[in-house]
Amino acid sequence: MKLSFQIAEPAGEAALLVQTTVVPEERAQVARQLLSLRELSAKSVVFLTPPTGRGVLRLETAGGEFSGNGLLQAAMAFAVSRGIRREKKFSLEIAGYDEPLTVHANPLTGQVTAELPPPHSVEKYPFGEKEVPLLQFPGTAYVILKGAALPSDEALRPNLAALAQGLDLPAAGAIAWDFRAGTISSALLLPGADALRRPQCCAASAAAVTAWQALHGREGHHKTALQQPGGVLQSVASLQRGSLRRLTVSGPVALGPFYTLEF
Repeated sequence: MKLSFQIAEPAGEAALLVQTTVVPEERAQVARQLLSLRELSAKSVVFLTPPTGRGVLRLETAGGEFSGNGLLQAAMAFAVSRGIRREKKFSLEIAGYDEPLTVHANPLTGQVTAELPPPHSVEKYPFGEKEVPLLQFPGTAYVILKGAALPSDEALRPNLAALAQGLDLPAAGAIAWDFRAGTISSALLLPGADALRRPQCCAASAAAVTAWQALHGREGHHKTALQQPGGVLQSVASLQRGSLRRLTVSGPVALGPFYTLEF
């Protein structure tokens, strides 16, 4: 199989955006092969496929997990591929969510703002020996833990595996949130791939914390700028009549070279 893909990176989280059509049954193997290429140092793989609805492009992942970073990266890649030079609004599609998501990509500044699906929230969800807040996106759920640092991999892995299994999801994550310092760090487990990652910068985690703040605040717009190990991402949540009406995340995206490899 000959694969064409591009490197895209928001703040230290390099992803490979696969342009070649890969059937769903082969995506997990292809993703493993690509991530094994040490010289690329990629953290994730996103498959860009033709849209099935009103979007210009559709994002798929090998495991079915949600990728907020992938939305930012794919938006910039599409804009550049179409010769767009200044800010442009268009819609992308993701697996597990029926509505197109609006994105604003600006190749001139390297900034992207992407709409995310409003997550389902649970006030208290069992996680290990605690009950903690939970935010669930399509394919991925995140729990929010208070404090500046997450537990060790050994402590997180069984609890995240149980979380994914309990909700029948392909991925589960944890976010350490230091409210006073305005910092977060995150971890994501994909049980099917037996992979526990600690991303340097996670768009979904930033959006989850902002959504949680909005749901426990007043009506209107709630904006956060959360520091992560790899940089700062901004997120905005709009609360109307007790429900999230809109959730966005913004950050920089740098595009790298294209590659074509034979597997």
